[in-house]
Amino acid sequence: MSSSMTLASPPQPRLPFFQRVERFCAALSVRDNFWHRAFSFVFLPAASKSGISMRWTDDGELRPRMPYRRVNKNWYGAMAGAALAGNAEIAGGLIINAQIGRDYTCVCKKLSYRFLRPCKGHAEYRMAAISGMEEGVASGEAFNLNTTLHIYQTGRGPDKVVGKAEVTFHLVPKNKVGASLLNLSGSRKGGT
Repeated sequence: MSSSMTLASPPQPRLPFFQRVERFCAALSVRDNFWHRAFSFVFLPAASKSGISMRWTDDGELRPRMPYRRVNKNWYGAMAGAALAGNAEIAGGLIINAQIGRDYTCVCKKLSYRFLRPCKGHAEYRMAAISGMEEGVASGEAFNLNTTLHIYQTGRGPDKVVGKAEVTFHLVPKNKVGASLLNLSGSRKGGT
């Protein structure tokens, strides 16, 4: 065989129908706000009610934004702490799904939120740091991803940091999820 010839990679096995549909829906959910809102209305009704939406910057960075509206306010007119902290998980998951892609199942493992000041405007979630993504994706196995989100108040003067969230996500390749739930005979592990 000559050195100029390259070997073709072996053909990849075709995924089952359900996994193909799931991958398609995962890619669709971060494509635009219409699909994001449609899926959140069905699967995450609390997030749908809060109105969190996706904002893309000119340099291609995703910054989820939560509007300053009645459902998100507390009794003294600031953004409710539960709305800010609860949507930090969703915002972080959106950013990770947009960066890593549709091949991973993402679950929030730990969330720590630090309140810095009251938020009297729209809240924008910006990813400050991600550690362990390149190594985890390269391994092809399940891994933990530590992220830091800064939450900014936007819309009234200069942007101010109103909170910081440290979130640990557990990511599992979708082709490993089914294998861990089912044994080779097709029945659930530990059951019939």
